[in-house]
Amino acid sequence: MRDRWRKAQEYELRFWQSHARHLRERGRPVPRDLDYVLAAGLEGKRVLDVGCGPIGTVFHAPGAVRVGLDPLVGEYVTSLGFSACGVDLVAGIGENLPFVDETFDVVICGNVLDHVNQPGPALAEIHRVLQPDGRVMIAVHIIPRWLVALRRLLDWIDTAHPHHMTGSDVNRLIEAADLETESGRTTSPKLTWLSPKAALANLAMRNLLVTCRRADYQARESTSSRECL
Repeated sequence: MRDRWRKAQEYELRFWQSHARHLRERGRPVPRDLDYVLAAGLEGKRVLDVGCGPIGTVFHAPGAVRVGLDPLVGEYVTSLGFSACGVDLVAGIGENLPFVDETFDVVICGNVLDHVNQPGPALAEIHRVLQPDGRVMIAVHIIPRWLVALRRLLDWIDTAHPHHMTGSDVNRLIEAADLETESGRTTSPKLTWLSPKAALANLAMRNLLVTCRRADYQARESTSSRECL
């Protein structure tokens, strides 16, 4: 799996190097389906974007205290010529976040969970650095159950994604990380039909958008209420 992850990182860097001209444009739109993160209100909050890439949602929230983490940060800065837009960029991986416990009010994980080497440990780390009353905003590509039997084929075709998960897979990971889903919905990728890979994604994949909180926060609230009685 780690070898697949490294190949996916190489693919990611090549993709953005070939699209570098778009990163220099001012007023670029929020990445598709991540506008719901901004709608939640990030003004004045400490926000971490795990796997921010060069166009993550964190670049579009100037009113927040913003940190973007990505293993390719150094390569993006040196080879793409893009502006950090006031975001504190940190090189790192989701499975080992270089921050102290309970640092952030909001953690964004947009189009990342299926790109990391180990999704479970990455979510556990997100839980660790999240404030007790904080929120996690997740966007991840999922496949329908009928495609599970063809995962090996998908792995061969879609090398950009180390993991091809169902909605149930993602929900189990969220629960195992002691996170609790507050809301969720799925949308179509809405990609161009001109390339075979994009057409396959339109037919076989959906974007799962989930807002989570720490499951232990409710327990803390209940305990505090009983102590006040």
